[in-house]
Amino acid sequence: MRAAIGELELDEVLHARAKLNTMICETVQDAALAWGLEIKRYELTDISPDKHITEAMDKQAAAERERRKQVHRWLVVKAILVDSSLAFASCRHNGITVHCICV
Repeated sequence: MRAAIGELELDEVLHARAKLNTMICETVQDAALAWGLEIKRYELTDISPDKHITEAMDKQAAAERERRKQVHRWLVVKAILVDSSLAFASCRHNGITVHCICV
C-alpha cells in the first residue's frame, strides 16, 4: 500500500481511491499467486490526512482561487485596454480628436 500511495500525488490519493485500490489489488495479487491465492478485491474505505496536511491543502486551494481571480481580473483589464486602443485608433484614422482622462 505504501508503494502505491508513494507513486501518487497527495491530491490523487484523496480523490482517486478506485485507481489506488486497483494498484494495490494488483500488487497483492502478484504476491498471493505464490501461495495459490486469488485476490478479487481490495478497497480503501477512508483516507484521513493529518490536520496539518489538510490545512496546507486548504491554503493551497485558496491561493489557487486567488490566482485565478487575479488572472481573470487582468484579462478583463487587458480586454478593456485593447478595445480602448482600437477605438482611439479608429477615431484618429477618421480625424476625430479624443481626449482621455485616466483615473
